[in-house]
Amino acid sequence: MVSVDKVVIAVGKPEAMAKFYTEVFGAKLQGMAMQGTTLYSGTLGNLELVLCPKEIAGIQADQNTIQLRFVVHDVAKTMEAAVKAGGQKIDAGSIRDPDGNSMELIRKGS
Repeated sequence: MVSVDKVVIAVGKPEAMAKFYTEVFGAKLQGMAMQGTTLYSGTLGNLELVLCPKEIAGIQADQNTIQLRFVVHDVAKTMEAAVKAGGQKIDAGSIRDPDGNSMELIRKGS
């Protein structure tokens, strides 16, 4: 069996992204100085999550550096929290984070 235990997301707005993933999904991220900028590292559920500035990662994409799907208890409530934290609603079950990455929200047990 294969499992994923770490994800690194190349981000253009590190502080906004750390705030978003913390406020919406309960990520536990800490800033760390590196190469004259700040990375955010910690956990999202059982997954190690690192938000790495695009300059360090060498990424030039303007959006969708990653596509995620989150299983949540209440899609509408999570959507509301996402918009409040700087996300943008796409449709009833999809949002964009502050960097423009699209993600799906599905109800737990679906």
